[in-house]
Amino acid sequence: MKKWCKIADNACFDIRVNSVLESTNLREGDDIADLIVLAKQQNYNNSPQGILDKLISKNSIFSKLIHNFDLVLECN
Repeated sequence: MKKWCKIADNACFDIRVNSVLESTNLREGDDIADLIVLAKQQNYNNSPQGILDKLISKNSIFSKLIHNFDLVLECN
């Protein structure tokens, strides 16, 4: 972060440096977009649709059951 603060101080315009990325488990070179994608993936994986898709990917019979019985995933 010190490196980026120094770069920001030398810039010709106002730049603020945030340490959020440094407190994550992102890989070297990842940026805020990678953090957003990771958060969206985690939200989807923990959602009812994400859990159902995971089950279907492990056993296709779930997809057939859903189709044959016209089942609908409803979330409150």
